[in-house]
Amino acid sequence: MAKELPNPSERLRIDRRTLIKASIITANLAPSVPLFDSEPVVSVITSSTASDSIRNVCANTSRRLAEIVRRNELRRQASLPLISVAQEFRRLKTIESSQDFANFAERFRSRVQTKVLARIRRQVGDGDWKPNGALQGMAFQNEVSERLRRVYERVG
Repeated sequence: MAKELPNPSERLRIDRRTLIKASIITANLAPSVPLFDSEPVVSVITSSTASDSIRNVCANTSRRLAEIVRRNELRRQASLPLISVAQEFRRLKTIESSQDFANFAERFRSRVQTKVLARIRRQVGDGDWKPNGALQGMAFQNEVSERLRRVYERVG
C-alpha cells in the first residue's frame, strides 16, 4: 500500500524564533554571541526544544540556514548590519523555488503545449488550429503556464 502524503494543514510549522535557534545550532557559533536581547546562545544550544527542532529541519533548510549564518558572521566581522534570518531565508527559498520551477517547466513545456493544443483543436473542431495573433498566443501560453504550475505543485 502506498504511503499517504501528509495533509498540508498538518505540516510542521516553525516560527521565527525556532528558525533562528536552528540557524545558530546549525552554524555552531561561539556561546558568547547573544541570540536575543535576553537569551544567550548557551541556553539555546542546551535547551531540548532547540535540539528537537533542528532534527525536524530538512537538509535544504539546514543548508540555507548555515549559509545565512555564515554571511551574518562575515557581516559581523566587517562591522556591517546583520541580515534578518527570516527575510533572507524566505528570499533564498523563493529563488530556489523559482529555479526549480523553471527547470521543471523547461523539461515539460513541450509536452504540456502539445496536450493543450490537442484539447483546443478538439474543442474548436479544427485539426490544424494554431493561435492567431498576439491575444490568442498569450492566452495559449497562459493556459500552458497554469497547467505547468498545477502539475508542478501536485508533483511536489
